[in-house]
Formats: sequence, C-alpha cells, structure tokens
Amino acid sequence: MSKSEKPQDKLKIKALKPKRTVLCFVIDQQEQQLLMILKKRGQGAGKWNMPGGKANENETLEAAAIRETKEETGITPTNLEKIGELEFFFPKGNSWNNHCTVFRAYDFSGCLQASTEECDAHWVKLAEIPFSKMWDSDQRWIHLVFEGRDFHRQYTFDEQDQFQDEKILF
Repeated sequence: MSKSEKPQDKLKIKALKPKRTVLCFVIDQQEQQLLMILKKRGQGAGKWNMPGGKANENETLEAAAIRETKEETGITPTNLEKIGELEFFFPKGNSWNNHCTVFRAYDFSGCLQASTEECDAHWVKLAEIPFSKMWDSDQRWIHLVFEGRDFHRQYTFDEQDQFQDEKILF
C-alpha cells in the first residue's frame, strides 16, 4: 500500500469489484422448453430467471454453470456453449454488482427437482417465457441467446432494482 493510500480506500475498491456469476440456458429443443427457476431468496427473490449463481474461487465458469444448474434444478447440462457476457451494476441499491457469463446447452441429463430452499424449477414453453416477472433488462438481451448471437451488455439499476441504462458493447 502506498503512503497516499488509506486502508479504507482498498475496502471501497474491493466492495465495488463485481462478483463472477453464471447463467445457464438449458433448452429442450424437442419440447420447445426452457429450464427456468423462480427465486425464493437472495438477490432476485420473487423473479423468474435461468439457473445460475456465483462461481467459487478456482472454479471454471463452465463448471460453475453446471454445478449451479444441477444444485437448483436436478438437471445436469452438457456440451455447454459460452454465448455472452452481462455486467450488472446497482450503484444505489442493496443488490451486488456482478459480471455474468451466459451459457447455453441443448443437451442435459437428470430429472427435474421441482423445489429447493433457494428456488422452484420449471420447464417453461419458449412461447411463454414470463418476461413481466423477470429482471427488467432480460427482455433486452435474451432473444440473442436464441438467435445464437454473441453479446456483451452492461446494465445499471436504481435503488429499487429497476432498469436504468443499457450499454451495448457488442
């Protein structure tokens, strides 16, 4: 630490560093369904999303996507493809900033575990994705996953976790 740096400055920088997270789109092409969860607790409680969560230290992002999906749903995705990057910023709220890597899988094994302490898991028809019950930003980028387009987007939210701004990096 330099003489001009104060211990609290390092704490501020560390607190602003986004957490590494993953999302996994598991798509059943035959049934035209998407594996989704309804969060019961933590960031995003009450919202629909795809399985995912924080990557553990020294865990690859792909391994984190597989682990989180299996823990939350009982389904194990295979042959994952990295499809995009999302950065979420909550400068005024209680939610934490995160840098999310998005994966897509058409292959999977296992049986749906409908409920855990953290979420309820469901297969949702692709035509019935509940956008109105998801994060406000989701409808701005999810179509890119189904179109097979790589993407990198940044989203900023207000103190009530409502969408404020989008930056399209590609």
